[in-house]
Amino acid sequence: METALFTMLAQVYTPTVYPPASLEEREVASAIQQRILEDITQHHTVEDLAEAFNCTGIWLQRTFRKVYGMGIFHFLRKKRMEKAREMLIEGIHLKVVAGAVGMKASTFPKEFKAYYGYTVTELKKGLR
Repeated sequence: METALFTMLAQVYTPTVYPPASLEEREVASAIQQRILEDITQHHTVEDLAEAFNCTGIWLQRTFRKVYGMGIFHFLRKKRMEKAREMLIEGIHLKVVAGAVGMKASTFPKEFKAYYGYTVTELKKGLR
């Protein structure tokens, strides 16, 4: 229940309006995005990314949000859910999908429903 509430709040959250990103900020944010997309099963911590890009965690988070309009964790979650939905539509088994996007099969259906608002079963039956 708490996860679903948090997810709903996160999806309707209105981000802070930042001034345009500098070239350096866009380059760093792009590099972070590429690192995340290389393997969406990995959970990168802000601290690890900040160390890898030689900056502070606060600056890194602010920069990524400034460039992409969402935090690093939300970006990763969005990409995982989009990939999972594609795989489920292709008919790939739920356990395989969960593993392919770096999630536990036991919690994946709940996370999927919290993110999309409908179940994996409804998706597979073509109801969504």
